[in-house]
Amino acid sequence: MKKINKIAVLHIIIILAIYTMPWWLDWKLIVVYGLFNYLQIQILGGCVISQLQFKDKHEGFYRHYINKYFPQNKITDKHLNLLLDYILPIVLILVGYIVQH
Repeated sequence: MKKINKIAVLHIIIILAIYTMPWWLDWKLIVVYGLFNYLQIQILGGCVISQLQFKDKHEGFYRHYINKYFPQNKITDKHLNLLLDYILPIVLILVGYIVQH
């Protein structure tokens, strides 16, 4: 039987919670999340949970699984980071605002 990686499961739960924030969290608190996320990236160099899971500051959840399941992918780290670090938080804030108004 394969061992379940508890940090990976926690990571998935947190990611799902983040993606659903516009429907259960006030949009102003999503802005606060976006600021904390930005500070985490700038100060700590990336996601704390990814660093715990992969023991590498440069390996992230999405990069790891994209490479694992789509080894021929052409997604650069620059584009992936742009999407996850800047575009996604803005989209979450906008969707939260629209859904809640």
